[in-house]
Amino acid sequence: MKRFRNSGRTSGVRIELAPFVDIVLVLLIFFVVATSLSVHQKGLQVKLPSASTGTDNSKGIVLSVDASEHLLINDMPTTMQTLSADIALLVKADPKTHVIIHADQVVPYHVVVEVLDHVRLGGCFDVVLEAHDTKQPHA
Repeated sequence: MKRFRNSGRTSGVRIELAPFVDIVLVLLIFFVVATSLSVHQKGLQVKLPSASTGTDNSKGIVLSVDASEHLLINDMPTTMQTLSADIALLVKADPKTHVIIHADQVVPYHVVVEVLDHVRLGGCFDVVLEAHDTKQPHA
């Protein structure tokens, strides 16, 4: 009977850690950048009114109306004439979404009603009017 002896060489799989560390760091950077971009909403400078029942809604279609009545949908400029078509495209992509309206406190009421009308004509009936919580300080 023949016996095989290990000739002193170690055989086995060696795991290289340098590529693994590189991949982990790239993923970490990706998630940090993605998180920081999703937290900060850019757009029009809107001074929101205050309400005691104000909440923080950051998910959905963000529709901003500034004091000079300029419109932005998710940071993309739009007009009142194309608003319902733009909303229809976004609702078609995600039927369960809702629209968050950031209207400046000096925007006339009839403009807010017109915006609401165009949002509904676009097919979205789940609308949130954004306001600051009066219990918390705001900038």
